[in-house]
Amino acid sequence: MKRSDFLKLTGATAGMYLLSGLPLSSKVNAADKEFSFAILADTHTAPYEPKRSQWLKDIFIAMLAEETPPEFVLHVGDLVEAGLPAEYAEFASIVPPYYQDKLFGTKGNHEVRWDEYAGDLFEKHIGRSQYSFDFGGIHFIALDPTQLLQEPGYFTKSQLDWLKKDLSRVGKSTPIVMYLHYPIGDNNYYIINQGELLEAIERYNVRAVFTGHVHQEKVWKQNGLHLFSLAAAKSGPFFQMIKKRQNAQGESVLEILSASVENGALLTKPLVQVPLTGPRPAVTEQPLSIKVKEEKLEVKLHPHHRASTLQFQFWPDSRYAGKDEGLWQEMNSTDTYSNHWEAHLDVNRPPGEYLLQVRVLNYKQSWWDSFIKVKIPDKNMENKDRTVWESKAPIQGGLAAINDEIVISATTSGLVTAIHPKTQKQVWAYQTNGPIVGTPQVKDHFVYVGSGDKKVYALDGVTGKVLWISQCPEPVLGSLFIKEDLLFVPSGSNMLSIKRLTGEISWQVKIGGFTAGQPSADHETVYFGAGDGFIYAINQQTGIIKWKKKLVEKENPYRTLIYSAWATHAAVLPDQPGQPPIVFVSNVTHTFALNRITGAVLWQYAGGYLYSAPLLVQQDKETFAILADEWGGVSKINPYSGKRYWKTVTDQRIFNASPIQHGELVYVTGVNGLLTALKMTTGEVVDRYHFAASYAYSTPVIIEDKIIQAAQDGNIRSLNMESSYAVTPSL
Repeated sequence: MKRSDFLKLTGATAGMYLLSGLPLSSKVNAADKEFSFAILADTHTAPYEPKRSQWLKDIFIAMLAEETPPEFVLHVGDLVEAGLPAEYAEFASIVPPYYQDKLFGTKGNHEVRWDEYAGDLFEKHIGRSQYSFDFGGIHFIALDPTQLLQEPGYFTKSQLDWLKKDLSRVGKSTPIVMYLHYPIGDNNYYIINQGELLEAIERYNVRAVFTGHVHQEKVWKQNGLHLFSLAAAKSGPFFQMIKKRQNAQGESVLEILSASVENGALLTKPLVQVPLTGPRPAVTEQPLSIKVKEEKLEVKLHPHHRASTLQFQFWPDSRYAGKDEGLWQEMNSTDTYSNHWEAHLDVNRPPGEYLLQVRVLNYKQSWWDSFIKVKIPDKNMENKDRTVWESKAPIQGGLAAINDEIVISATTSGLVTAIHPKTQKQVWAYQTNGPIVGTPQVKDHFVYVGSGDKKVYALDGVTGKVLWISQCPEPVLGSLFIKEDLLFVPSGSNMLSIKRLTGEISWQVKIGGFTAGQPSADHETVYFGAGDGFIYAINQQTGIIKWKKKLVEKENPYRTLIYSAWATHAAVLPDQPGQPPIVFVSNVTHTFALNRITGAVLWQYAGGYLYSAPLLVQQDKETFAILADEWGGVSKINPYSGKRYWKTVTDQRIFNASPIQHGELVYVTGVNGLLTALKMTTGEVVDRYHFAASYAYSTPVIIEDKIIQAAQDGNIRSLNMESSYAVTPSL
């Protein structure tokens, strides 16, 4: 079958090529009929975990032993353990021929968290991860909110636009089944903009949403949906069987069966029936309006609601990519019919933009969740909000500046943009062909950026003109390092030296593991960490490895990778009389001071400092380091001895964003959008501003006493540093 015929037959908006490399078989059709299918979650397949492979084999054997095997199989992500080639090969070898072109997958965080191939391997072995098709009178939609090299999910504007277009094509009567990796709703806080998804689908006949990630089988009903999380197949031969059939009343339903394999036999037990027509759960509990007036929250319900309780809370910022029971507060009814409810909104928190969650529960133990953005004003400042700038996609890497006149940003859609911070006008934009997750680097008025399309780009920072493009062996997912006229480039499991003015590759070294942090260099040597557990020191001129130091050795490649220094921002300390030459490196458990000549560990400091670069500060002829760990801890240490001067734990976790200095203050960016200022001398918190109701991974820049900061919502903000007043874009 030709791909065009496949798209016509299935109604797929995005085609999917599967394990065999062929389109889905002609059995896929839109005709209404009874059928069955299966759903898998969290297989975490790896050749060094033979039990998991056997359990997956057992599942397929048991399904095929049925008189009528399931028509196809859905997989909601974490197919493999770490996205390594051998793991994909193992998974593909297990899928029997019958399901080679009938397995529909989507990505989980384990496919992207350490993915040096930027999605290439997943698409090669499994197919696209966001698509739709029709079968037996049901429209199926796979969603992929995963973020490259990150743990939680996020729905980009382009993904939501695609979904809205797909839904409008299907219409409001066709029953729809959706599947993705992360659970949404209930007490799940893995996707900070899940409310945008719920809003996009609320007018359509979405009946069931299947998810994984939490390794627990559970069902809940909210927002007109039956939502499911599945047990993990990595823990045993567990999955779900779904049968579309007619019930005793002649209504079309999905019968959801919890399934397992015992002694080669398929065992099932009924979990729930999902009607494909008729009323949906809690739809009458959807609020007609939600308003915030100063410190009062007001909710208006439909006259025919069946609400028993109304609750509200702010998105739990202390939680990142996890479950949370929340700090729910009750609302009070203000009229006889309980159509109007209100509550006092406690605004005793850092000023800024927040996500407020309102939950309307009914007597049937189902509910409706709504999310709105609210602004808590800075009482010390006038309200002067204005739009600064909005990009087209999430900004994951840090920002860069050219002479305090141009701000450079890069998005996960591959767009590099220059804006003027005073006029807020775009100066130029350049589109690469892959995601950019590292921070653009600037020298003189030139901009250098690596992309997931396996290229490094040199751009004129004033005009945006391309100076040169250099081809690399693998995706460039870390940040480049500039040393005079050389660029050191992490590219998959390679390190390259590129001449900065011409783009010519001086040397290329294959190493033993993925590297996606940022190298550093002194006058002779370049230093970096990799996913094989080693720290490398390479001669700048020749590319010859001078030494490599093993910091981590675990029982299998996956655990070695996640505990290694693959994302470390190496930092060379200034040489000091009486002290050995030192380079800083970090993994998820420690920061290490290594002798730059020998690689010997001089001292180590406990903490998860892998993702943020150390801030080296020189004051009064003294050098010290500010470190930010992933748990929100900020420490000031003596970098030559490891002695700690102070440690302050901030209110949010910190990922990728690094500390920056302004005068006597240090600023750190929390992953849920909180900017915190601390005194350099004592670690005392002196200012906080909640600049975004979104994930924030970007290191900001400072221009004329303003912090310029970005977030996953695609917005760049100019923040007043002296009074915590922020200029926030309107969405």
